[in-house]
Amino acid sequence: MEDKEFEEKKRAHKAMESAMIQAGKLTAVSLRWSLEELIKKGDKYNRLIYDTHFKSYIEMINKKRDKYSQISLESLHHGLIFSWYNRAITKFLNMVNVKLTLINDKELSDIHYFHKTYEVASDLKMLFIEIFHHSEVHLRLLNKNKGYELNGTMEDLIGVLDLIPESENDFHTLRKVRNSIIHNAGVWNKKNTIFKFKENPYTIFNEFHHSKIEFTKGKIIINEGSYFNLIPYVQLMDRLVDIVFEYIDNRSPIFSTS
Repeated sequence: MEDKEFEEKKRAHKAMESAMIQAGKLTAVSLRWSLEELIKKGDKYNRLIYDTHFKSYIEMINKKRDKYSQISLESLHHGLIFSWYNRAITKFLNMVNVKLTLINDKELSDIHYFHKTYEVASDLKMLFIEIFHHSEVHLRLLNKNKGYELNGTMEDLIGVLDLIPESENDFHTLRKVRNSIIHNAGVWNKKNTIFKFKENPYTIFNEFHHSKIEFTKGKIIINEGSYFNLIPYVQLMDRLVDIVFEYIDNRSPIFSTS
């Protein structure tokens, strides 16, 4: 009986959210409030969100951290990047755990980390700088081993990142974003540019939880409406770090983790 009531409540909540979003009446703030209210009440819906959208992805991230735990990260040129990555993922895991256990302990974690747009954007920029700095070398090396010739273009980088630009002009925009990030210069872009991830094997997205990253004027826009909207940013962090690890593995056999 309890499970039946929960299913009915879940369907009703989803229908309400969907209708309000389509009507343009549900803002990021109200969506976050509705989810947090359910969490405060200890509703099973919160556990469903975690099990469906976060659990498998978090397990994958932890396995990756364990895989590379033997590397002396501090001794690498890229140590700062890995140090930040561990910090960011730990913050993310703590944030989810805090929500699940209803513990509001500021000493435990920064549960508002992903709501601080400037902080997340700054951290992601660190990764972008690292990736764009090595993109041409890495892509040439990666494809040379496969027998391909590659110029290390922005289009190649888009492919490695598993991003789908919404238009051909987005290639040019991302190039401008890259330059603005590396050179800390402003980019004039009248229209926001949105990059969507290809199908994510770890996360199931429904009709109102989109897997996309948004840029404007060289800045990363954080859509913090709900947990689901945060997943693409974690996915992007994870993918960027993957590329750095691959670069190191190919460049320095002494650091190989295979």
